[in-house]
Amino acid sequence: MGFEPERYGEWLSGKAPFLSMRVNELTVIDLLETDRSGENVDHISFCITGSLEDLATEDVEIVREFESVYGAMGWGPALYIRDPDGNVIELKQYLDT
Repeated sequence: MGFEPERYGEWLSGKAPFLSMRVNELTVIDLLETDRSGENVDHISFCITGSLEDLATEDVEIVREFESVYGAMGWGPALYIRDPDGNVIELKQYLDT
């Protein structure tokens, strides 16, 4: 498909928990090896410019939160929430962009 591996050396050495494939400058696909659970997608990610703290005060289920996690455009904070259909949504910020 022509995708380029992202952080391949870190993944091989065990420093990165999964392998990422670069689709374009704004998009990566993360490949995780897990037991089959019936779910086809771990989460869907959206880059936001608003406040994660404001979202955390809303009536949404927070699945997990990271001060800094790697994404398509580098490192930054992320909030993972569950949508009404039960899907996990990552709301990601890039503070240096």
